[in-house]
Amino acid sequence: MAAVWCDVYIGDKFEKKVKVKGPFEDFADLQEAVWNNRKASLHYCGAGDLDVYPSGTTLPPQDIQFFPSDSAFPTGVTSFIVVAPVVQQQQQQPPAESADAAQGTTSALERIEKKLDDMATIDVPMSEVTMNFTSSLLDALKIKYFVRKVNKEIREGRMKTYTWGEKEHEADGQPGCQQILEKEILPLDFDGDSLGIYDVRNRSLPELQAGKRKSNGYSDMAVGPIDSMAYAVTNAKDLVLSYAVALVELKTSRRDLKQGQLLLQLVSLALVSGTGQGVVVLGTDCDTKWRLLHFSNYNTVVVQPYEDGKKCIVDFKNLIVEGTARMQRNTAPEKLTRILEDDNADVNMNDFDLEEAERDTAIEREA
Repeated sequence: MAAVWCDVYIGDKFEKKVKVKGPFEDFADLQEAVWNNRKASLHYCGAGDLDVYPSGTTLPPQDIQFFPSDSAFPTGVTSFIVVAPVVQQQQQQPPAESADAAQGTTSALERIEKKLDDMATIDVPMSEVTMNFTSSLLDALKIKYFVRKVNKEIREGRMKTYTWGEKEHEADGQPGCQQILEKEILPLDFDGDSLGIYDVRNRSLPELQAGKRKSNGYSDMAVGPIDSMAYAVTNAKDLVLSYAVALVELKTSRRDLKQGQLLLQLVSLALVSGTGQGVVVLGTDCDTKWRLLHFSNYNTVVVQPYEDGKKCIVDFKNLIVEGTARMQRNTAPEKLTRILEDDNADVNMNDFDLEEAERDTAIEREA
């Protein structure tokens, strides 16, 4: 069967009429298709929690059995009613009869609170984030960023650029753009290793989550040591981004760079890369759009736009080479250690290496 129509309800409240495509071997396939279609509103339950009834069933159904998930899908039927469960508020429970019962009730409440907490989290892909969403997420992560004035320096020598077709997408132009970047950036060494540029469109960046905000995403290309990246691409794909020292986010000439996306990509890469907060992100269309992002200090990001691609590439290379030094510099500040002392113990203020006047004042306070 090519497709069927389903009236989706949450309890007895109509939610949406959807068209889902088959083929369906059993009703579990239909449940999965409907859940994927409406997962934004049905995320609180699973596909197996959906009940499927014949079209025309009056809700709530009276003496009508829903179709079992493992029952064979009928031929010639093109419409159904799908009912999702309602999230019920926790009813007041009678006094617990035992410590075990109380523990069980507490655990159940904790699970409900966690589920409600997850439901309140806003989940947006990195490619679709707004700056309001990005700023809220970065604030919760205690990361700040600054945008510098556009760099208008023009370097000597002409750089080849990419000419985008009228209907060409990023995936179509990536091979040509990668060749241009390889010619301009390579050869380049990082801590004694030769670097290469790799396609990482199928490698998911680490999830960022804080302050009721969550985001996942991908990038287009990564720069990393040839030996390590070649091993990872062949034998350990989960380690590809761990070896990456920089990312390249590609846009067509018709699309703008997305500041929020670039910021979250940088922060996410820093979580998984061995270079930590020494990593760099380049956003470009390999024509007129050029932008670099890097950590200038711990949890502080600098965004630098460029007019000239040649100058941007020069700075990109320098930032990559200096990555290890920035990683070592951009580390979390050590927490102050609290000094615990016995009330009756003598304190030698000379141990604190204070100036004379300061030490005398401190001794007077101790007296």
